[in-house]
Amino acid sequence: MMTSRLVSRVTTFSRRSFGTGALPGTSQAEAGLGNSFKGRKRFYDDVSVVRDEKNPGYVITLDDRRLKTAKGMTMRVPTEKLAYAIAGEWARQDSSLEPESMPIYGLSSISLQINGHSRALSEEHIMGYLETDTTCVRVTEQENLPLHLKQKETLDPILEWFGEEFGKMETSTGFMVPEVSSETRDFVRGVVSELSDWEIAALERATRTCKSLVLGLCMLRRHVTAEEALNASRLEEDYQIENWGLLENGHDFDINFARLRVFSTSSFLWMIDSNHNELEFPLKRSKAWNMELVNDGTNMRTEPVPPMGEDKIDELFIDDSAGFVRR
Repeated sequence: MMTSRLVSRVTTFSRRSFGTGALPGTSQAEAGLGNSFKGRKRFYDDVSVVRDEKNPGYVITLDDRRLKTAKGMTMRVPTEKLAYAIAGEWARQDSSLEPESMPIYGLSSISLQINGHSRALSEEHIMGYLETDTTCVRVTEQENLPLHLKQKETLDPILEWFGEEFGKMETSTGFMVPEVSSETRDFVRGVVSELSDWEIAALERATRTCKSLVLGLCMLRRHVTAEEALNASRLEEDYQIENWGLLENGHDFDINFARLRVFSTSSFLWMIDSNHNELEFPLKRSKAWNMELVNDGTNMRTEPVPPMGEDKIDELFIDDSAGFVRR
């Protein structure tokens, strides 16, 4: 029989925002990232990708100087596709640098800066979302029948798959959050602990954005696309917008911010997977992408091209819906 606990909004918000620490895990690296060069004038002309001759991986250069993380570490990444994606973010910067428009660089920087202490905090932070997972807290038929049915239609198949892969999750309504069995919690914790630092950084960002470890792991395991994960996490908000209207400079900003983070995280996961480095998920190029790859017969380099139109978030990242094989 399902058991539930009553949790106040303050407690739920605190856990979802901060986990059990003020700035848990990779959030510390992410918080410092935005302050390191935001607003700084562009100080370079050329952006290139070079295979590291001394160490495995690829480095990005700005006017022949190696790109570094926010803490001064060389930005050395495991795949060529990831390197070119980061190079693209730096190449398309205007006169002033905007870290918010470099989500792939941000995730890579965070991944390289993870240490034993921040790794432990990250895992604790991620696990905290399991107790208040968005996929498990529903409205009742009496409260809102259309939304109740939409939640069942969208979220029940996700939880069914999750139960087969990681352990059963119960659902509840209102302020009641369901108990998570020790078996499920222990199994999920074991899976999280075995992830690479690159995967941990991506999982934490996906989990925080979707307010759901279930959806984060579904993205990681290729069970849902970025679009499906985002839509599943926003069922209640989208229903309210549909019925009460969209608040300009409020809802639209929140939607675009979430979309940027979810799509960039999904793309990042494909890019760090060497098995898919040059396969069925090519990078989509924005109409405003101000760089292109040029092969001069000796090596690949980037050259700027004039802007051609308005950016579209969907076109900046990998389209994982084309040829997607659900696992």
